[in-house]
Amino acid sequence: MPQTHHIAFIGAGNMAQALIKGILAAGYPPNNICAGGSTQPKLYQLTAETGIHTRTYLLYTHDHHAEPPRANTRGH
Repeated sequence: MPQTHHIAFIGAGNMAQALIKGILAAGYPPNNICAGGSTQPKLYQLTAETGIHTRTYLLYTHDHHAEPPRANTRGH
């Protein structure tokens, strides 16, 4: 029996949804597809429409509480 690979999408926007729906239309099993995103209601809708797995994530690009890195002041 041939092995079916898993496919994961980082992001679940319009482009990912179009690719997912095309892959499913070609007969790929929805249990082997996962998409991650930051908008929970959109992910619930995508799961309901396609049967794929979804996960939420949050992207933090800057930690406002962390101190900035110190410059090398030793003269090297």
